[in-house]
This record gives sequence, C-alpha cells and structure tokens, in this order.
Amino acid sequence: MIPTELSVTSAMAWSSSPRYPAGHDFQVEGFDEPLSVYERRVVLTGKLKVPEGLAGKSLELELAMRYQACNDKTCSRPLTIKLPATLRVASKGEVTHPVNATVFGE
Repeated sequence: MIPTELSVTSAMAWSSSPRYPAGHDFQVEGFDEPLSVYERRVVLTGKLKVPEGLAGKSLELELAMRYQACNDKTCSRPLTIKLPATLRVASKGEVTHPVNATVFGE
C-alpha cells in the first residue's frame, strides 16, 4: 500500500513538511488491518520557504501528488499527478491579501 504523498520541487525554494488531514479506517478484502484512507475531496497544505533574493520575482515550481486508489476488494497501481506552477513572490513590505481563506485558513 502506498500512502498519499505531496512534494514540491524547485531550483530556488524548498518546502516544509506538508500537513495531511486525518484519514478514516477502511477495510480492504484480504487485509487483516484497515487502511487509513481519504474519500472524495481532501485538502493537503504546507508552507514554502523562499529565499529573500526572490522578492518581487517569480518562482517556478512543480507540485507532485502520489496516491493509490482502492476499493473494498483491490487497489490500483500508484499514480503521480504533477502540476507545474509559477508564483509571484511579494516584495519585502508589500501588502498582500489572503485568498481562499475557507480552504487554507490563515
């Protein structure tokens, strides 16, 4: 069984450990112990640490999520979804405005 894993790669930044919400137990035929799973929608979060030299510039990065889909009888092979992104880094002292606070909180 492959656990869900979120990673971020960039030549200029690194990320802290992602935060994974608690899953719930799910019994798969043939396994003695239940698996901890997510169903439907799940939000994984984390923080990026960006070098000060990138202030006011753009940052190229790639998010990758590895996961394995299962039902009550079997599990599919693990898959990885990759999402390239370009983020604008705020300048020091620049006023920013939060977005998607209902998803990401503070």
